Amino acid sequence: QQQQQQQQQQGGGRRRRRQHSSSHQEHHSYWNNRPLMPWDWTKCSKTGLAKAPRSHFDKVTKRLVLQMDHYCPWLFNTVGWANYRYYLMFQFHLVTSTLYIIIMTARPFWIVVHSPSTYKSKGGGGGG
Repeated sequence: QQQQQQQQQQGGGRRRRRQHSSSHQEHHSYWNNRPLMPWDWTKCSKTGLAKAPRSHFDKVTKRLVLQMDHYCPWLFNTVGWANYRYYLMFQFHLVTSTLYIIIMTARPFWIVVHSPSTYKSKGGGGGG
């Protein structure tokens, strides 16, 4: 106990992280990448239906969504496994079109701002 107290005082109370063996890492990689089995499914407490692993109940649409990411109000849908590709394509086209609009309007805007004498009305300022 005294040795442990001395080690804690010297180390600032931090515990060292235990080094895992390669078999331990292999064990975890197997469990993270193994195929899904029927006993991995549970029952959803909200709907009472069978709930697949990595699925979540969406409060907005009131349904189970496999690998639910978030609810997107722009798509008016929940982003999950079935439509994640379409969501990414939507984001890509949104950014691309925004950049296109900025590039196409930058030059005319620059011309208008830096040569205002061309667009001023000529005359005495009164309407005559």
